[in-house]
Amino acid sequence: MAWFDPINTRFAAIRSSRWSLIGGTSVAVLLLYYSVGGWLAADINPDLALRPTPAQLPAGGSVTAAMAARLIAHEVDEDLWTPNDSWLSRTAWLDNKPAYQDGLRSTVAVIVAELGGDEDIRTATDGLAVPSDRWWIHASWPFLGGAAESGYRDAEIALVRYNARLAAGDLAIDRSPAQVAQCLEALAGRLDAVAAPLERAIAGRPATTDAAADEEFYRVRGSTYAALLLLRALKDDHAALVRSQQLGLAWNETTDALDRATALHPAMVGRGDLTEQGYYLLLARNKLKALSAAAGAQR
Repeated sequence: MAWFDPINTRFAAIRSSRWSLIGGTSVAVLLLYYSVGGWLAADINPDLALRPTPAQLPAGGSVTAAMAARLIAHEVDEDLWTPNDSWLSRTAWLDNKPAYQDGLRSTVAVIVAELGGDEDIRTATDGLAVPSDRWWIHASWPFLGGAAESGYRDAEIALVRYNARLAAGDLAIDRSPAQVAQCLEALAGRLDAVAAPLERAIAGRPATTDAAADEEFYRVRGSTYAALLLLRALKDDHAALVRSQQLGLAWNETTDALDRATALHPAMVGRGDLTEQGYYLLLARNKLKALSAAAGAQR
């Protein structure tokens, strides 16, 4: 009937405006979720004053193992682990922070693997070997394993357990020159590994597997930050060797190079920033190699 037409038209307009309002609100919420939410989680702020907790470093424990545990716990449980976030996460669009955290985790893994053949160290090494972008949750799934965070928490627990056994006198830290040299060489090798894609980015000839320049920059930053804190911890664990072989000055120069590389934080990463970072990275790598040779030398 014709007299119904105005009523039907009015209700259709109301329904249309309602759905438009719902659609517009949904888009606005998603934009806020991904933009503001992601921005709030994107902070990359290396804490140079980070120290192990009493539980991680009991009296008689290894400062190096404790610092490794502290770095992992800080990124996984106190910050927000982002390399394995799905597209549903507010951090899905982030790339610099995931690269930074992966660089940090890989550097910690390198040092933990050099702490010996103890069963807890092996457990920690296996946990830290989990790829940082693994996202599945159910550890019982065949052939899949758990999410990255699960493996890293297992590693932190194993390192705390290792230090508790050291404190109880059940085992002892290997303080031999060979052990120190091995750890320093491993750190130098890690810096070599992150330097290769950085060098290609500086030269403008990245490989097909390389990330963007800003991602490479922050992967290096995560690596140098972890290397800096672990190198300080190694010095504490092996203070007697550092004194006896007069390595203090060279050790401090190495940590200073790592400190300068870590402190770089440009608003936008350009080739000049990559070059400056590469300089300090190369300087630290060369000094680590020299330290390794000096620490391993018998006098």
